[in-house]
Amino acid sequence: MSLLKAIGRYGVFCILGLLVACTPGGGGGSSAQPQARREAPSFKLENAAKNRVELKDFKGKLILLHFWAHWCAPCLDEIPQLVEFSRQWSDGSFVTLAVSVDPTWEDALQLFKKLDLPKTWVNLLDTQSKVSETYGTFEFPETYLISPDQRILYKWVGPQKWKQPEIKELFASLLRHSGAAK
Repeated sequence: MSLLKAIGRYGVFCILGLLVACTPGGGGGSSAQPQARREAPSFKLENAAKNRVELKDFKGKLILLHFWAHWCAPCLDEIPQLVEFSRQWSDGSFVTLAVSVDPTWEDALQLFKKLDLPKTWVNLLDTQSKVSETYGTFEFPETYLISPDQRILYKWVGPQKWKQPEIKELFASLLRHSGAAK
């Protein structure tokens, strides 16, 4: 039996996540990696209320697309910071799409029972990891910044320190210059 079959797909993701988090320079708030402004792959996923949500529903807003899972320790540590960060931008020009690759909503929503989510936070479930794979995400957490015209601007691999002034300045600047700011 191969190692992959023995520990399963999610075990591999967890091991990869731990390797990134424990690697010097990894998991410690790496800087944003500018992207070639390729079009963000469209998707439809279900939210916790069982409504279908599409990426195009958020056209005209700056989008933080965050892939995570409840079995990923670095993800669990990062999400409260990301919620607090997202709360700063609650004027309607920005939205956080938190996409869990967990198998069920019960798994995915455990963490959020303790958090006061901003109105600009949307939980989505990608049980088959199809959306994360379309984006090229195979380690968690991973985050993409998508422009109001739905192009990928930046990518962060691993957990981030969302309180860093550099990240806040990047978002403030993009909101000012993107046409998304009110």
